[in-house]
Amino acid sequence: MAKKRKVKARRKVKSRRKVGRVEPGVKAMVVEKRAKPIAVQAAYNLCLAGSIILLIAGILSLIPGFSVTNLVDIFANLLCGAVILIATISMKKVPVISAIFILLFSVIALLFPPYGFIVGPVLSLIGAIILLIKR
Repeated sequence: MAKKRKVKARRKVKSRRKVGRVEPGVKAMVVEKRAKPIAVQAAYNLCLAGSIILLIAGILSLIPGFSVTNLVDIFANLLCGAVILIATISMKKVPVISAIFILLFSVIALLFPPYGFIVGPVLSLIGAIILLIKR
C-alpha cells in the first residue's frame, strides 16, 4: 500500500508591498523608488553645461579674429570639452570614474587660453565634486 503524501497549500507571494492598512476591495499602493536622486541630476546638468561651454570656446577659437592664435590651445579646449561631454554621458553607468575624468580635464582646460571662458570648467568641477560627494 502506497502512502499518500500531503501537499501543503502554498501561499501566493504578492510582488507589491502594501503601505499601511488597506481596506478590503481597495488596491494596495505601490511604493516606487525615485529614478534619480536630485544631486546626481544636478551634477549631470552642471557637467553637461560646462562641457558645452568648453566646446563653444574651442570652436570660437577657430575664428581668425578671436584672441587665441595658438593651435595647441584650440586643440586642448576642444579635446577637454569632448572628453568631459563623453564622461558626462557615461555618468549614469560609471559615476565615480566619470567624475574623476571630469575633474582632471576641467583642471586641464583651466590651463589653456581661452580657459573655457572660465565658467565652463568651473561648472564641470562643481558637478564632479557634487557627484563624488553624493556617491
